[in-house]
Amino acid sequence: MNIVALVCDQGMDVIRNVYPREGAETQPAANANQRDSPEKPTLVVSQKGRSLIVLAVEIDTLVAEASRVNGVIEFVPQVGDFVAADEPLFKLYGRAATIDEAALRECVAFGSERTMEQDPMFSFRILADIALKALSPAINDPTTAVLAMDQIHRLLRFVGKRRLHDEIVHDSAGQVRLLLRTPNWDDFVHIAFTEIRACGANNVQVARACARCWRTWFTRCPSRGIQR
Repeated sequence: MNIVALVCDQGMDVIRNVYPREGAETQPAANANQRDSPEKPTLVVSQKGRSLIVLAVEIDTLVAEASRVNGVIEFVPQVGDFVAADEPLFKLYGRAATIDEAALRECVAFGSERTMEQDPMFSFRILADIALKALSPAINDPTTAVLAMDQIHRLLRFVGKRRLHDEIVHDSAGQVRLLLRTPNWDDFVHIAFTEIRACGANNVQVARACARCWRTWFTRCPSRGIQR
């Protein structure tokens, strides 16, 4: 199977798992920032030891721990982010500060390189990098760049049909228990277009492919309220 199609297929599996619900608009960014928690954290838990990349987070365990003590946990980085030693990892609100720090750290999987496990942006990043490398003066292969863009287009339309998370995760009783950042629609659009458009602006094939992909933006942009 073509490598770019394989990356796209794997990316679609990750998107399906991270955003399991279909057919609804994501919550507007302004509302996502309205958090049911104290303004200042009671305790900040920082990364210890090596500087690593966040690969995955045990969301259900964190929600259960916060619910058990009737507190709120904020996971500061996003899956796929590099976290340096001593950077904030968790912010704990209210009685969540009583949760054992070691138990919190055990809910996070770290590694030296990004993986697709819970990182819906990584497949976009890989495909964009393939396109950018193909557009470099040393390679000058716009056809390969367009093949990668076709799969980015496919991914973008797929994620556009999912209900993207806001930052708030509730427990079974409807109480806010976890604040967790995940990529929103703007994040996906920017990684899909910005760098490729900058590098391929003078290439007819790339400009044509960008125009075709760009129409997806105008059929699924929550900030403009435009429906498919």
